[in-house]
Amino acid sequence: MIISGRRKEHLADTVQANPGMHAIELNIEDPASIASAAREVVTKYPMLNALINNAGIMHVDDVSGAIDDAVAVSTVTTNLLGPIRMTSALVEHLKKQKASAIINVSSVLGFLPLAVAAVYSSTKAALIPIRNRCVTSLRAVR
Repeated sequence: MIISGRRKEHLADTVQANPGMHAIELNIEDPASIASAAREVVTKYPMLNALINNAGIMHVDDVSGAIDDAVAVSTVTTNLLGPIRMTSALVEHLKKQKASAIINVSSVLGFLPLAVAAVYSSTKAALIPIRNRCVTSLRAVR
């Protein structure tokens, strides 16, 4: 298992507590970090055959008033663009594997939105058709 995250010290602690686990530093909000992490993971682990997009942040927002733009952009970038970019960076590698999978961790709030987390709920709902397209894309090469 290969995990990723922004904070090296947290990754190191997790790897130390879980023998056999490996870690790669990744800032899912940064396209350059995604590209770098994808290159590194494919080089170090050429048999990689699964991607689990699990990053997510949820802030309270009230759509009946002004929403903090920085919070909205960060939420959309992490929860929606992050999985899209990470999938894009690895999909060609995954299609070359005998069997592969892309898993996008969503939320029930994608189906039943929470009024005080409208931006988060929207990003999780948006992952559903993307997930369906990934399944079709991987199956098409089999």
